[in-house]
Amino acid sequence: MMRDAVGRSDPVSLMIIDVDRFKGVNDQFGHMEGDRVLQKLVETVKAKLRPADRLFRYGGEEFVVLCPGLPYADVQSRAEDIRLAVSAGVKTPNGHPVTASIGVSSTLADGAGIHELLAQADIRLYAAKSTGRNRVVGR
Repeated sequence: MMRDAVGRSDPVSLMIIDVDRFKGVNDQFGHMEGDRVLQKLVETVKAKLRPADRLFRYGGEEFVVLCPGLPYADVQSRAEDIRLAVSAGVKTPNGHPVTASIGVSSTLADGAGIHELLAQADIRLYAAKSTGRNRVVGR
């Protein structure tokens, strides 16, 4: 998919979504409840995706969304929509909102391969985390 899109000069964008302070959810409520929170997050994210977009679990509470045909200007607003939907619709068992930090990247400005896009989105995810969480960071 990436190679074909880049070969046609079609944009491909990527998001890395990380649940803020998720360890606290597991510690306070247990792993079963933590899994329910993650399931609700996935359901919420999927509701904001286009049919062509692909959602992958990338780590414990990290997810990657690959968005073929979506340019940088649009991935930024799509990520913000996802962030807002998560904070509005995903709650801990005691009713507190769950928030997410999101790093975004796009071809060709951030690279043409998946590894480059992941690396740039990861750098931006850490910037979102270190500047207060519950935010989207791009270029």
